[in-house]
Amino acid sequence: MNKEEILEKLEKFNLSDEQLQAIDNIIAGELEIKDFREVLFNIAERVSKVENVVQDISDVGNEIGIAIGKYINNEEDKKDFIRGIEHGISLIDGTHDL
Repeated sequence: MNKEEILEKLEKFNLSDEQLQAIDNIIAGELEIKDFREVLFNIAERVSKVENVVQDISDVGNEIGIAIGKYINNEEDKKDFIRGIEHGISLIDGTHDL
């Protein structure tokens, strides 16, 4: 059962918006943990099966993008992912603002 189905079933209980939001947050937290593990597995699986020689770093980015594409639900998710990549790189290359 996905998040939408759970919230739809809860509608018959006439819960307050605050209660529904709390439930939504709990569901989102649980789904994020599950999805996070699934995303990591998909990235590892996709990258491990690459048979062609990587021409440049954008090829690696392309494979990761294909692996996580189904988890990107909107433009904000996409921006968050790209910001995460940029943050991780900045921690390694010394350009991270402390």
